[in-house]
Amino acid sequence: MNLDYFKDKVFDLLNDSEEMAISDIETNDREDRFEVFLQNGSLIEINFCESAVPVYRELRELDAG
Repeated sequence: MNLDYFKDKVFDLLNDSEEMAISDIETNDREDRFEVFLQNGSLIEINFCESAVPVYRELRELDAG
């Protein structure tokens, strides 16, 4: 799974959610960032970053050690 596909899926999840009281979602693909505006006036910023080394490998090594 690449980062763009992941961002698309996260956007769909947020956009389809009725429980989170989201009024708007602004996306900035160049900066890999979402700005999520809530109905209560709050702003939540989500920044995406793809790691060079998959984190799950490091977690498995910690669990095994």
